[in-house]
Amino acid sequence: MVLRIVLSLAFLALAAALWKKGVFRDVRLEVRDRTAVVLFIFFAALFILLKLNRHAALETAAYDLSAFDYAYRNTLEGRFLYTPFFGKNYLQEHFFPSMLLLLPFYAVHQAPVTLLVLQALLVSAASLPFFFMARRLPLPALPALVLTAAFMLNPFLLRGLEFGFHPEMIAPLALVLLFYFYLKDNRAGFIAALLVFLFTKENEWITGLALSLVLFLLDRRKRFAVPALVISVAAGLFIMLYVNVHYTRAFGQYMARYGQYGDTPLQAAAYLLTHPWRLLTANTGIQSLKLLIPVSFLPLLTPVSLAALPDFCMHMLSGKRHQLGLLLYYSAPVITLLFIASAFAYARLRQRAPSRPVWLLLIPVIVMNAGYIRFKEVTPEHRAARALCRMIPENVSVGADNTLIPHLRRQREVTCFLGPDLGRFDYLLVKTMRPSMGADAVKDGLFEEMKSAGGFTLYRNRESR
Repeated sequence: MVLRIVLSLAFLALAAALWKKGVFRDVRLEVRDRTAVVLFIFFAALFILLKLNRHAALETAAYDLSAFDYAYRNTLEGRFLYTPFFGKNYLQEHFFPSMLLLLPFYAVHQAPVTLLVLQALLVSAASLPFFFMARRLPLPALPALVLTAAFMLNPFLLRGLEFGFHPEMIAPLALVLLFYFYLKDNRAGFIAALLVFLFTKENEWITGLALSLVLFLLDRRKRFAVPALVISVAAGLFIMLYVNVHYTRAFGQYMARYGQYGDTPLQAAAYLLTHPWRLLTANTGIQSLKLLIPVSFLPLLTPVSLAALPDFCMHMLSGKRHQLGLLLYYSAPVITLLFIASAFAYARLRQRAPSRPVWLLLIPVIVMNAGYIRFKEVTPEHRAARALCRMIPENVSVGADNTLIPHLRRQREVTCFLGPDLGRFDYLLVKTMRPSMGADAVKDGLFEEMKSAGGFTLYRNRESR
């Protein structure tokens, strides 16, 4: 990041010097709105290839790709969102009913790769409403296009995209649609997008409350702020008083991450409201800079950025490493709201200083967000390991490595937590470099070794022939 900052400042200084000399005075770059459609098609294709590349390189896993794959498939077979990896309905692990919106698409082709493609399409689809939202602020087509491309290429968004599959990646599209419908004065579309967003995770009703405040500050009419407030409060009460008590218990089982602040969500919230300085850590400062530098600190110029605070604070106060580092999908709502805030701030600057070169602020945005996409090498070892998976027949009991389970056929029982009772498995597929479990099974006469390849060894239960 340091090199990118230096390059950004160098390009910024050069562009400012050239602007003062009048070099850009007669430059006119025309961009048509339909370019946004081309941009969407480009990112959709790129992201699909990226997801398939990660899958082929064994960088998807049972948690969470296969867990959702089995939940969707079991729903189509009559067992509502049951996943064997948790031994229960997935909504009892996390309450994100918005995941059901993808069920009709999954039904067309029931396989893990369908979820990978759907996630790529969901993320890339956010580019279209983002561009047209920016145009309604209003922004010229070129700055709108630059901000849209930077949003798609931002490393925090890419972290969520590259992680297997998770319903939280519905949030970017829902949030962008929410603001698009707000600017279009379409309350029905706004409410629909808000509901989808609120049910991407059990804690997002808190962000909904922040959104209602933002909408009140943006426009003191009550047309959008009041519905957002009422719906968010209703969702919060429903989740806290019914879902969390009688159904999911997600807040309870994940309270260990915030145990130092209280035993219940209300205790933790009360403590943090009276001790806000607990947020003032080095990590909070570092993550704030990582989020704000790629958008030229533009979000600080508009109240829209306040909507990102609940999710950001929740992650900074967590005891989980992935949340503290804003890894995986955790930062998706935060970075989306910051880019939306950047578009609002840029439009406001243009309106207040029309003769100033506000476009210079886009130079760091370009430099700081470009070049993070990397494709992995798919080696012969990866292909050999996937070939071992194909040797296992369908509808048997399998104990396998976490990274190989998404490549197996549909199984009667499948887990990466093998335990001492190996006899219940028809097949074992474990890492060759950790052979003790398979070797012990062979020594005890339970299993026979079938084949080793790609760093893994496949064993078959002698009684399952």
